[in-house]
Amino acid sequence: MKMATRPAEHEPEKPLGLVWVYCPSHPAPLALQPGGPLEAEAHVYRGRKPPEQGPLSVVVFCPSEEDEVASGMRNLRTLAPDAPILVFGPGDDPRFAWAALRAGARGFVHDGMRPAQIVREVLRVSKGEIAFPARGVLF
Repeated sequence: MKMATRPAEHEPEKPLGLVWVYCPSHPAPLALQPGGPLEAEAHVYRGRKPPEQGPLSVVVFCPSEEDEVASGMRNLRTLAPDAPILVFGPGDDPRFAWAALRAGARGFVHDGMRPAQIVREVLRVSKGEIAFPARGVLF
């Protein structure tokens, strides 16, 4: 299902701008579903192709397996070359997080995090910072 919430001329801008949630092999995780906290802070587009309007603040990429990270990141780099990518993993898995980092992601979040934490990390990535769970998943 494609869903784009792009501001009409009378709608106010949102702090995070336009965020593309790209989940190619499964539905978006609960924290990124329509009506969730990300939509309060961003215009959220969900789909397999990039939105026609831009610019993108962040791409949230949701691979279902570690093996999909590198190829998915390469694909996203061609589709949205200027947007930072945040990988959403199915759990607090250090190997998954390292795969994301090696593939060029600006950070890693997972389904064990609270929705507000995920929104905070999307904001961090939109500012050019690197985002990783506070528990030190990389160590």
